[in-house]
Amino acid sequence: MRRILFLLFLSLILGGRSKAQQDPVLDLQQTMPSEDSWWQFFGDSTLIRLIDKSVANNYNLQNAVKNIQLAKSRWRSQQGHFFPSFSASAQYTPEKSSLGIDHADNYYHIGQAGIEMNWEIDVFGNIRKGAKAQKEYYLASQEDYRGTMVSLASEVAMAYIRLRTYQQQLEVARNNLESQEEILRINEAKLAAGLTSNLTVAQSKGLWLQTKATLPGLEASVYSEVNTLAVLTGEYSDSLRQALLQVHPLPQGNPILMQGIPAELIRRRPDVRSAERTMDALAAAGGGTPADR
Repeated sequence: MRRILFLLFLSLILGGRSKAQQDPVLDLQQTMPSEDSWWQFFGDSTLIRLIDKSVANNYNLQNAVKNIQLAKSRWRSQQGHFFPSFSASAQYTPEKSSLGIDHADNYYHIGQAGIEMNWEIDVFGNIRKGAKAQKEYYLASQEDYRGTMVSLASEVAMAYIRLRTYQQQLEVARNNLESQEEILRINEAKLAAGLTSNLTVAQSKGLWLQTKATLPGLEASVYSEVNTLAVLTGEYSDSLRQALLQVHPLPQGNPILMQGIPAELIRRRPDVRSAERTMDALAAAGGGTPADR
């Protein structure tokens, strides 16, 4: 009978350890930025440098990384319930007594120590369910990080492309203004020579003034995008400002070969994957499986 009980106890121990070791060891090291570095397809060194700075200085992204570490700690803590916990205590008390007949001082040294072990055998699978749920929450936190990374990189890239667009528009407007000013001078010379009418000169001058009126708005848009990039990167140094104000052509991206069908693109969104992981965590906590969601 004792042998049977011992074998049953040993099987429960090995079963609990096997449950704890079934989950694969994931790569918990987060990369900065995320592996999907789509902005590098543009081949623009300034854009890559801006995104690197925004990644290093953005508090939302740093908070997402901390959430990953917190979820990882909770998962590891829940896995620790598969194994026994030990606690030790010790106490020492010196005493002095002089109640004897000769009233001599007697010294007593009283000490005690103890070790306590607690072990909950996962008979009904509660620990396993909790560990599975915490693992899914950990994976969901990784997807939240990727979602924050995608949002941050896209905002920086859009602001940078808008900046280069406004700069190109400003250059075109200035070139047009020079051409229209030259045409206005020619028409004024023709008017002085009696070769054209006042209407032609008025039309030329109106077009020149209309083009000139667009310059302040384009210049304000350029400075607005520079300020937006400064906020996103968390830096407003003079070197960064001068680098952004220099006119460069629009980034030209290389063609990207899309894989799969368009309907599968929704499954690649980090927020969708995070929601799926959260649903799996809730199902695991209730004893369900991913097929139950």
